[in-house]
Amino acid sequence: MKVAYKPSFIRDLKRIKGDLYERIRDLCFEEIPQYDRLEDVPLDVKKIAGFKEFYRIRIGDYRIGVQWDGEMLVFMRVLHRRDIYRYFP
Repeated sequence: MKVAYKPSFIRDLKRIKGDLYERIRDLCFEEIPQYDRLEDVPLDVKKIAGFKEFYRIRIGDYRIGVQWDGEMLVFMRVLHRRDIYRYFP
């Protein structure tokens, strides 16, 4: 799969502290891009209700907001669960 990262995703990621930063960074830049489809990723991935191409990936109390069109995966936001749905999609 092709992967892209929005500037807002990079900015959000830099604000995360400690071990969680490393865990999310490794997932998004190394592990997830190795898969051919989003459905193959062995994480808690759910489609956002009411949207055709938007999904969220749960990592502890954080959510990674992504857009998946079948070929390209765009990492858009990574925020705490209380904030993600205000800013994504």
